[in-house]
Amino acid sequence: MFKNFKKEYLVLLIIIVGLSVYLLNRDDNKIGLDIPELTEVPKDTIKRISISNSKNSFEIKLEKKKWIVAPEGYPVMESKTSQMLELLAKTDISDLISKSKQFDKFGLGDKNRTLVRAFGDKGNLRELTVGNSAESGNRTFVKLKDDDMIYQARGRFKDSFDIKKGEIIDKKIFSFIKDDIVDIQIVKGEQTYHLTKIDPSEKKEEKKKDQKSESNDDKKASEKTKPAVEPKPKAEAKPFWVNMLDKSRKVNEKAIGSFLSDNASMDCDNYQGKKSDLKTDLILTIHLTDKTKRKYTLALHGEAGKQDNIVVTSSESPFAFKLSEHNLKSLNIDPLKLITEEKKEKAIKK
Repeated sequence: MFKNFKKEYLVLLIIIVGLSVYLLNRDDNKIGLDIPELTEVPKDTIKRISISNSKNSFEIKLEKKKWIVAPEGYPVMESKTSQMLELLAKTDISDLISKSKQFDKFGLGDKNRTLVRAFGDKGNLRELTVGNSAESGNRTFVKLKDDDMIYQARGRFKDSFDIKKGEIIDKKIFSFIKDDIVDIQIVKGEQTYHLTKIDPSEKKEEKKKDQKSESNDDKKASEKTKPAVEPKPKAEAKPFWVNMLDKSRKVNEKAIGSFLSDNASMDCDNYQGKKSDLKTDLILTIHLTDKTKRKYTLALHGEAGKQDNIVVTSSESPFAFKLSEHNLKSLNIDPLKLITEEKKEKAIKK
């Protein structure tokens, strides 16, 4: 009898352990029809994504290997599209949360939900409704196409898709290394201003290349005539800017450095359509050239003196755009400040 009692306890213990293992792993096993296992969609087959929520509705599409906002054509941030494609390609349903259709409770009602569709060349590849993030943070409540069940999916779907169109647009116009710029030309009205950076060390290298190598005898002779004490090497001359239209006139090195630093990385506030459609007057044009001979062109359009109406165009973008007040002030410089030597304040004798 004692042996039978012991066996019953052993069987019960095995059942408890087995049930515990099942409960711990049931999310991953996706047993039965309650948790659908979605087929992976290859990222390169997704050519268009539509996003619709209470904030706005918009589409992005792949065109010439770049994602753009349709129909305007504005560029989309790569980091945003990368996250979206990853989530849509490998949508992983981890659990069935509710069959009760309490959509508002999980952010899946009409006021809070975001409808996401991914399309390929032959139609709809993925469609789901995105709700609130779960308490874990790395999971999201979702609803699938033609299915009223509320599921939980792995990943931050809400962060990636519950957005406004303006939040996905790439507003970076260009960036350059300040010290790499070697030529500045500014055209304002009928007046042109031209500054070039001279690097003395480059001239020295050129001279060395042009000089003929001395013969062995000449070297020996020169060694005999060398002074006992070697002269101290001269300090390396720093690069400097020259006013090419009046080389005798000293320029404002500090102002030139500030001008390049302030505009070395440019982000716009918003785009204003294609620059080819722009019909406003030209105020100022700036041409920058770096040491690799790459050229950057910026132009200010509008009415001089009216900052709010000024629109900017660049050789790096097919679109006209507006800048923040601070960035516009940095760009819309008086060229005379660059070619006029900085006045040094004299010390006042007490």
